[in-house]
Amino acid sequence: MARAPHESPSPQVVIRTVAATHGKEWVLAAWLLFKQAPWPVLGSWVVVMVLTVTASAALPIIGTVCTPALFAGFASAVDRLRNGRRIDIADLLQGLQHRGIPLLILGVLLILTTGVIALLIAAIAAVMLSAMNQGHMTLILAATMVCVLIGLALAFVVVFAMTWAPCLVYFNHQSPTEALKSAILGMLKNMKACFIYSLLVLLLYLGVLLTAGIGILLVGPLLMVAMYTSYRDVFVDYKD
Repeated sequence: MARAPHESPSPQVVIRTVAATHGKEWVLAAWLLFKQAPWPVLGSWVVVMVLTVTASAALPIIGTVCTPALFAGFASAVDRLRNGRRIDIADLLQGLQHRGIPLLILGVLLILTTGVIALLIAAIAAVMLSAMNQGHMTLILAATMVCVLIGLALAFVVVFAMTWAPCLVYFNHQSPTEALKSAILGMLKNMKACFIYSLLVLLLYLGVLLTAGIGILLVGPLLMVAMYTSYRDVFVDYKD
């Protein structure tokens, strides 16, 4: 039986380097877990989405700050499922109850990180506008490519930081800054697997579009479970 994350700190995190094909295995492992209790998992996902959207609409900053705690609570519920236990909606509060302050701080750090990225992209855009006014088309094209590449790379970093950092804070008792560093390093050490996973995510969301949005009821919870399975594969070893 898995130890409750609040009982004692976990050992130092070891970041594994996995094969590129593990990007596919994260989704397959998530599917196997999802099939064990599809309705409770779907219900938990719906609650997380409703709380996140409602909080973000009412108080945008507060909603974003609370998101890592809700993600950690969902991961806690999936962890219970992996260990053969039933899950319920109350499991979603585990993040706030046992690692609330660090997870809220993580939310603040993610807001700051996103702000820095936005400022960086805005600075590049300003350079592009200046070059456009001076008629330097070569510089404009180069700056556009750089802007796109930097934007995609930084978005990639934020997505995986948002995916893994809450789990590292909750399960491994890392500080918010340590969790962000570990998440980013985990992504850098597993770029191929992350790329394959990202392609699968795009394909799954294409399926959502083709089903007029109905597919989100499967794809949404599946990918949130994959947040947990990918974390275990890179930082814990999912097959232990």
